[in-house]
Amino acid sequence: MKIILLLLLTINIQAQKLFSKNNCISYGLMFVSGAASGLSDALVSYRPFRGDSNWDMYVSWTNKYKNNDPNQGEKFPLSTSVLVGFTDGWHFCNMVRDLSAAGAVAISFEDLKNVKTKWKYVLAKMAIGYTFNRVGHVLTYDVILKNQ
Repeated sequence: MKIILLLLLTINIQAQKLFSKNNCISYGLMFVSGAASGLSDALVSYRPFRGDSNWDMYVSWTNKYKNNDPNQGEKFPLSTSVLVGFTDGWHFCNMVRDLSAAGAVAISFEDLKNVKTKWKYVLAKMAIGYTFNRVGHVLTYDVILKNQ
């Protein structure tokens, strides 16, 4: 009985650490990353905003160019490279996906200081973060935007 109580106490303490404020922010960012990924995939597969100048990638790909003409060069400095995320919906989704995931990782860097002693904890956080990422993706891609 004492062993079971000790085991339950250990699990409870680990759960409190896994769902601390910082970790919940990290998981939330992973959800946003997954949702942005799902929207990006939906823009390609389902084309829910067909004909829209910002969200239909078959139309919006020219937004990065002056007067929407590739022969006239960039619409604004770096609009075809580093700042392409501000030119159309597909690139914006990918930028949000990447920045959200990077933010989640940055918040979690504190855990890497003692990774040799905390490797199970770090793996658990990775699994939870990945789960939130995939839930965001599935919710956006398979539930909200499917059959639009």
